[in-house]
Formats: sequence, C-alpha cells, structure tokens
Amino acid sequence: MNTSQKTKLLYELAKTNHALLPYKPFEQNSFPENQKENIELTIRKNAARREELINKENTRPFLDISNCDVNIDISPMRAGDIVFTSHTNFSNAVLPKDFNPSLFIEKGKNAGQGIKELHKNGITGKGIKIAIIDEGLPDHREYHDNIKHYEQFGDFSCGSFHGAGVTSLAVGTNCGIAPDAEVYYFAESSNSSNRKELTVGTIPLAIQRCIEINRLLPEKEKITAISCSQACLPTMDGYEDFEKMRKLAEQEGIEFISVLLFKEKGLSYNGYNRDLNKDMDSPDNILPLETKYIDHRVKPDWFSSDDKKTLLFPVEHRTAALNTGYDDYKHYALGGYSWIIPQITATFALAKQAHPECTLEHMWQTGLKTGIYRTDLHGVALQPPKMIAELQREYALCQRKMHSLNQDISFVFNKSSQRNF
Repeated sequence: MNTSQKTKLLYELAKTNHALLPYKPFEQNSFPENQKENIELTIRKNAARREELINKENTRPFLDISNCDVNIDISPMRAGDIVFTSHTNFSNAVLPKDFNPSLFIEKGKNAGQGIKELHKNGITGKGIKIAIIDEGLPDHREYHDNIKHYEQFGDFSCGSFHGAGVTSLAVGTNCGIAPDAEVYYFAESSNSSNRKELTVGTIPLAIQRCIEINRLLPEKEKITAISCSQACLPTMDGYEDFEKMRKLAEQEGIEFISVLLFKEKGLSYNGYNRDLNKDMDSPDNILPLETKYIDHRVKPDWFSSDDKKTLLFPVEHRTAALNTGYDDYKHYALGGYSWIIPQITATFALAKQAHPECTLEHMWQTGLKTGIYRTDLHGVALQPPKMIAELQREYALCQRKMHSLNQDISFVFNKSSQRNF
C-alpha cells in the first residue's frame, strides 16, 4: 500500500473514530449499622443452603461485595463464591480462612493452562486484528495500546463494565488470551442493555460497519473475527437484518463468534472452574462447573449434547478490567457466556498467528484433539500450548510441501526452457 492509499485509509477511519468513554463515577458502598445483623444472617442461611440451591434450583449462591467497605462477618461463605473489586475494602471484615483477596484478584487475571508460557514464546496474537461488538468502552491499562479503532452507535454516558470486561479478557496485557492483537471496537445498544427489550438493537449496523472498514484494509491486515457476546434470536426485532449482516461477514472472511456459536456454526463450547489457591497451569486445576449452565437464560439446544464435541474455556474465577478507572479490576467468582466469547476469539487470534490458513472450525477440531477430556467436565478442556504446537507443526509441513512443489515446477520449467532453446 503506497503513501496515498495509507493516507486515504487513515482519513476514512478518522471520520468515524471516537475517543473512549468516561469512567463510571465510583461510589464506595457500606453496610448500614442497623442492618448488619440481618445481612450476616442471610449470608449464613445462603451458605448453609448452598448444596440445596445448586442441586434443586441449578443456582450457585454468591456474595457480591463490589466496591464495598466490608465491616461484617462473611466467613460462612466459600472463598470461591465471593465477587469483589479492587475497591473492596476488607480491612474490617471477618473472612473465610482460604480467602486471600489480593491473591485472588491477581491470579484471576491469568487464564492458566500454559497461556503465559505461550506469550513468553511470542504467541501473543501479534499482527492479528479482531473486532469486538459490545457496550461502550472506557480506557484501561489492560487494552490501552490495543484499540485500533473505536466507533459507537448510540449515546453512552460512560463506559460499561461489560465492554471493559470482554476487551480485557480478549487482549488485556495481564488478563487477555491475545495481548498483542489489535481491536476494532464497535459500541452498540442492544438487548444486553435491557434484557426485557427483545431486539438485536444496533448489532447489524455494527457488523455492517466492520465489513466496510475491513474492505479498506490491505489484504494482510484484514479483520479475522468478530467477538459478540450476545444472543440474537429469531424472535427478536431486527433479526433478519442481523442474520443478513452475519452471513455477509462470513462470506467476506470474517468469522462471527457469538453466544449462539453452536446454532450458527455448529461449534459447541462451555466453561470450567479453577481453584486460585492451586497451580493455574496444572491439568488437575481444571474443575467442573457446579451448575449445568452458567446462565439460566440459555436453552439446551444452544450446545451440543456430545461432551466430546464441546470445547471448554476458563470461565470462573476470572479477573477483568472494570469501568470505574484506568487501574480498576473486578474478580468474578462466577463466569458467564459473555466471558467465554472474547476468549474464543482471542484464542483464534493465536491460532491465526501460528497457522495463517487456519479456520475457526479447524482450530476447534485441533483443540478437541489436543485438549483434556474427563467425564466430570462435560467437555474437552482447551490446552493452548498443545493446540498451538499442533497448528505450528501443520503449517510448517504445508510450507515444506509448497516449497517442494515450487521447486518441482521450477525444475520442469527450466528443463522445458533448455529444450526449447
């Protein structure tokens, strides 16, 4: 691409590029003195009913004390059931014995299972571009240098926790799977903002804009995939427009990765749990989810009934960027399917770096082949180093075959030229 073409591209992108959004105003919460006893009683009751709630109601109880000044007894809670932020003050709290907030928030940034070793070896998503469609985005140290383009549809007063979370889990310096991948971000207003609003919102417009920008990019700098942590259903207003844009993106070589990945592409996924007091890279620290689904809104047909065709990603006990400040984080004891989608997209970025010809389907099959299967997991847990090593081996073999073929063609051509001469 010559200087004139680059200038035109930058001008076209600059016309729609926005600054990232302001932070959400921070508020420190506290427990009123006259309610502390009742709150502690509720905590004890929920902790005592934990197994009953999981087994009978498919609901895992948890305690969300985000941004709280905790001056109560929370020791009846399991350490793994506590949700908190970097602003949560535990100095006056009675804690579970195995709960270490600073350890949890730091270790929760690590996706585990060898991902940091891959990063040390240069598999970071460098040179790969992805798109994210989600809510408004504030700036954060996790992805400050990754945002190539930011565009929004609708008005947002401040950045959302959801946008910050998915972006950091995809490309975050500490939290992310692909910390060097570049992001084209499209902030949209959809059913994620209001669960009662049965509409796809501006997601089709965001996909359309992603396609338009991708057409401007040089061949070797195309967007490889769109991460969209939403479920756009046929019953929603605007679904036909969404489906039209989704299929067009696929036709133009952009993988569309959403919560409905199985229904849209036949690729089934789910999550697994971890124990932050143990080695994050040990296969023994791949633990089953305690509930069948991590979101009560999902339907069984959103996933395959065949565990051996279901790829598992780390979803619980993840720490992600928070929207209240440049250095703020939240530790999510419970995960959600929204947190898996950006990790899938970022894993695909690693796969494309290792094997530029790799498709999402091929990455999936390789992940299933090289992952860890146990019946208690209800799926195959991804082993990133093994998957990447297999993809690198395949690509090297393809390159050798291509080189050999080119040599054969060159030899035949040279012999033919000599005869003609």
